[in-house]
Amino acid sequence: MTTYKTSFGVWLSHFIIDHNTNMAEVAYKLKMSPSLLSHISNGRRSIPKNLYYALVMEYRLSDTEARKLSDAIRDTEIYEYKHPRNLVRYVVCRTIDEQPFTKQIMKLFASCVNKLTEEEAAHYIKQFQKISERQNKN
Repeated sequence: MTTYKTSFGVWLSHFIIDHNTNMAEVAYKLKMSPSLLSHISNGRRSIPKNLYYALVMEYRLSDTEARKLSDAIRDTEIYEYKHPRNLVRYVVCRTIDEQPFTKQIMKLFASCVNKLTEEEAAHYIKQFQKISERQNKN
C-alpha cells in the first residue's frame, strides 16, 4: 500500500527534529499510540479535533509554531476530501447508514478501501455516482 505524508505529517517530522524527540514520545504525551499518530501523519486516519489544542498545550507552542500547525492541519483536512480513497470511504460509510440490508457487503468493502489504487478508487467513485443518479431519478 502506498502511503503519503500529509501536510500535518511534514509538520510533525520537522517538529520531532526541532524538539529533539521522537514519534513515540509525542504520542505518549498526546495520550495516543505511536501507531495511531503515524497513521494520522500518513493520511490513513483523520486528524482528531482536539489534536491541535493538545499539541499547543502540551508543548507550549509559540504563536508562529501554532500557526504553522494550524495551517498544516487545514491543508491536510482540505486534501482529505480530495483524496479518492477518502471519498470512497465517506460514500461507503453513508451507504452503510442509509441502507442496512447492504451493511455486511459495505463493511467488507470498507475494510479494503486502503488497498485501492487511485485508479480503482476513481472507478468506484464513478460507479457510486451512477447509482446515486439512478436512485435520484426514481
